[in-house]
Amino acid sequence: MDIIFARYLPLWLLAAGVLLLLITGRPMLRRRALAAKHAEFKSLGIASPVLNTLILISVIGKPFLEHLKKNDWKMDLLDPQLVMPLMMIFIVSLYAMLGTTVYFFFRAIRNINAFSGEKMRSPYSAFLMLIPITNLIVIPYLEYFAYQRSSAFAKRHHASKLRAALLAGSAFALLVVSLAFGRLGDDASQSTNYDALSLFVLSVSTAGAGGILSTRIFDRISKAQELYARQLSAPAEGKSHAESAIHSRTIELFKSGGIAVLLIAALATAVFPSLPSRLLEAGSQSWSTRL
Repeated sequence: MDIIFARYLPLWLLAAGVLLLLITGRPMLRRRALAAKHAEFKSLGIASPVLNTLILISVIGKPFLEHLKKNDWKMDLLDPQLVMPLMMIFIVSLYAMLGTTVYFFFRAIRNINAFSGEKMRSPYSAFLMLIPITNLIVIPYLEYFAYQRSSAFAKRHHASKLRAALLAGSAFALLVVSLAFGRLGDDASQSTNYDALSLFVLSVSTAGAGGILSTRIFDRISKAQELYARQLSAPAEGKSHAESAIHSRTIELFKSGGIAVLLIAALATAVFPSLPSRLLEAGSQSWSTRL
C-alpha cells in the first residue's frame, strides 16, 4: 500500500486539490452566514502593486537561480561580486511573493464574500497554493474565480467567463513552461540543439510573459473590487470612473507590448537555438573592438 501511495503521490495531490476546492466552495459553504467582521470591504490597493513588483522580480530571479544551480553557482556573464547580492534579492523576493500572493487572494475572496452577502468560498483556500503539485489545480482556478467574480460585480453585462479562463490559464501555463525549461539540465543541451544560454533565454522569456499576464489579473481584480465598492457607496461616481478604474490604457498597451516582445524572443530562440549565443558573441566582439 505504501509503495502504491508513493508511486502515485502526484496524482493523489492533484486529486486532493480538486477535492479541497470543492470542500471550500459551493455548495457546502453557500448557506453559511457571514460574520459581521467579514462582511466589510477592505481595499487591495497596497497589496496589488507590491505583488506585481515581486512577481516581476521573481520571474527573472527563478530562472537565474536555476541557471546558477546547474553551473555550480557560477555565472560567466556577471561579475562574481554581483552574483551574491542578486541571489539574495531573488531568494527574498520569491518567498515574499508567496506570502503576498496568499494574502492577496485571501483578502480578494473575503471581499467577494462581502459583496455577495454569503460565503461563496472560504478565503482559507488561498493557503492551498502553497501545497506542491496541488497548486497546479488551485492557482489557476482561484485566479479565474477571483477575476471572474470581481469583474461580474463591477461589469455585470460585460464580464466574460471564457476571457477570464483564458487569461488565467495562459498566465499559469507560461509559468509552468518556464519552470520546465529551467529544470532542463546538461543532458538536454547535449542531446539537442539547445545550449545552456538558449534554455535560459526560453525560461526567462516565458516566465516574463507569464508574470506580466499574472500582474494583469491581479490589477483587474483589485480595480474591479475598488470600482464595485465605489458604486455601492456612490453609484454616480462609480459609473463615471468605470473605464478609468478597470482599464488604464497606457499600462495595458505597455504590458501587451512586453508580452509580445518576450514571446517573439522565445519563439525565435525555439526556432533558432543558436541565436542567443551568436548575438552574445557578436556583442562581445563589438565591445572588445571599441575598447
